[in-house]
Amino acid sequence: MAADFRSDMEARVVERAMKDESFRSQLIADPHGALQQVLGVSLPGTVRIEVVEETPGTMYLVLPPADTGSRELSEEEVGAVAGGGITWSSSSNQCSC
Repeated sequence: MAADFRSDMEARVVERAMKDESFRSQLIADPHGALQQVLGVSLPGTVRIEVVEETPGTMYLVLPPADTGSRELSEEEVGAVAGGGITWSSSSNQCSC
């Protein structure tokens, strides 16, 4: 969902920059101000925005941040999440966790 919002936002900004040379110049010089103008919201100053303009001989590929905090679950962890590690005894109303 966040990716859809970002794609929509980027499409709006690029479309405006393609139609409006003044906005394009502002976007390059002052990305925060230009985005606030077109989106109506102000991004925090801690968010760094870098606008680059492709040339006929240069293409940019932007990768999302590497996900360094995630890892795959072990078989035991998957079993516990799926309920395989917990059983319920209806006779004693207790779980063996």
